[in-house]
Amino acid sequence: MERYIAIGIFLLSFNCMIVQGQPSFIRTTTMTSDSSSIVTTEYVDGLGRTSQLVVTDATPTGEDLATLQEYDLNGRESNKWNAVPTVGDGAYCDAGSLKQTAMAFYSDQFPYSRITYDNSPLNRVARQYGAGANWQSNNKCVVTEYTTNGVANPCRRYVRWNDYEGFTYNGEWSDGELDVTITTDEDGNKEIDFRDLRGLLILHRSIDACHDNLQHDTYYIYDSYGNLVFVLPPMASALFSTPYIPYLTAQDEVANLCYCYEYDHRNLCVSNRMPGCEAVLMRYDKAHRPIFIQDGNLRSLSKWRFMLYDSFGRPTVEGLCAESTLQDVAKIKVTTHFGYSGNLFGYNSGGLDLSDVESLSANYYDFYTFMSNFADVSDSLQYRTMAGYSERYNDFGESSARGMLTGTSTRVLDTAGNGGVLVRAMYYDEHGNMIQSHESNAMGGFDHYYYQLSFTGKPLKVMHVHETADTALTDVFQYIYDNMERPLTTTVSRNGESAVILASNTYNGLGQLAEQSLGSHANGIVDYTYNVRWWTQSITSPHFSQTLYYEHPYADATPCYNGNVSAVEWNALDAMAAA
Repeated sequence: MERYIAIGIFLLSFNCMIVQGQPSFIRTTTMTSDSSSIVTTEYVDGLGRTSQLVVTDATPTGEDLATLQEYDLNGRESNKWNAVPTVGDGAYCDAGSLKQTAMAFYSDQFPYSRITYDNSPLNRVARQYGAGANWQSNNKCVVTEYTTNGVANPCRRYVRWNDYEGFTYNGEWSDGELDVTITTDEDGNKEIDFRDLRGLLILHRSIDACHDNLQHDTYYIYDSYGNLVFVLPPMASALFSTPYIPYLTAQDEVANLCYCYEYDHRNLCVSNRMPGCEAVLMRYDKAHRPIFIQDGNLRSLSKWRFMLYDSFGRPTVEGLCAESTLQDVAKIKVTTHFGYSGNLFGYNSGGLDLSDVESLSANYYDFYTFMSNFADVSDSLQYRTMAGYSERYNDFGESSARGMLTGTSTRVLDTAGNGGVLVRAMYYDEHGNMIQSHESNAMGGFDHYYYQLSFTGKPLKVMHVHETADTALTDVFQYIYDNMERPLTTTVSRNGESAVILASNTYNGLGQLAEQSLGSHANGIVDYTYNVRWWTQSITSPHFSQTLYYEHPYADATPCYNGNVSAVEWNALDAMAAA
């Protein structure tokens, strides 16, 4: 007897197919609603490399958006053509036709970026050309060179001096000890990185070609474990240039110019000092979580900021405490639990002996029992069913929000150091999306938010109810998207009145924002245009318009090919003009 075994694999999101007469492809379908989806088809060649990427119905007119990827003779990525609209319902496009379409669409003979590689077997990128004839015809590209330090690329050797007391300049690194990567942009500006054999960045050198090759050096100093202990910005590296002299952290020059870090025996940063600032001190528990933090202002008050956590490592309570009872927490794991009275918003101290406690904020998770601690506002924080909006997931009762942030409490301080507490409760649907929140506000009222979400979690409708002792306002925002989930229209209605348009968007064939109407008045229309590299080229409206110049010459401005704006020309409604 012969036996046949059939094995079936059913995939909801991916289809891998081989169709005679066209390349193999992987089709990914992302559902955006029960009747619409975003379909992306990745066509691969005989070696499994992506040759085309086609997004079905991606343009506002219903055309596909196709991108072509080419490879050199060694199988490395070379030319990547800009996306262009095509007609074909996700079908594969002939490469030659796609190129002609791209050149016509962009009115450019080089609508693709290009990569070339060095001659080593490492396949390292040597040159990167951006899309556009102005870049490729003029040989404007990003050049990357790989070398070592030496006479042409010197580098100082800074080392830590006497633990964390300072550093010293111990001559130069020997030739060939550091790997050097030189990146030159389209305008000749250089970024040079020096790295040691551990891969640690020793020096970052910037050379500004626009200002007589002005050089800026930033040095990085490490301890024997590879921890960053000092950063010397350009001004500091220029000042601390005398060899074999210790520069101490207590010196004003070091304190005002350098970044200084200190670590404990667990390689945890216990002191962090920014230039011109007092050091920020940190103390960690056994789980390597920061428990106590003190900056210069708190040090002058003899106080520390404390942060507590629950058994899952989630932050629970944050506040201030007195310095006099600060504990050594390095050998204990601080874990708080909810359900206690006291001044920690319902949490215990996790084994810490805190004095002069001033709790500032707290987070609550998994359950809504925290509202019993705020009886005066708890009724207004309860979930309520609202027709037309997403509903709460409640299949498991009180455990339905397990793993989620269910509420917060934040103390409000007035000038006298006193104040009330603002409490917030959040509710979620079955996908973990927040669909409702209620919170008390500083004016003695409440703010309520209700959300209607799309299949992918985008807001379709949001209602905000703002209440104070003498005011009640209800705003309903509605959002409309196209089939690619690009926002089309945003409207708002206040207190049941007719909705007004806040903004409506129109997109070009590439999905870029082409026109935005602010409000419903004709003067609120703003038009956008882009160049072949998708950089914003102009912004035009009846009130104000401007044109951005990059590589194109304008007056006496020096053209910029690296993405910097070389000149801006603008006009205002009152006939003013400037550049």
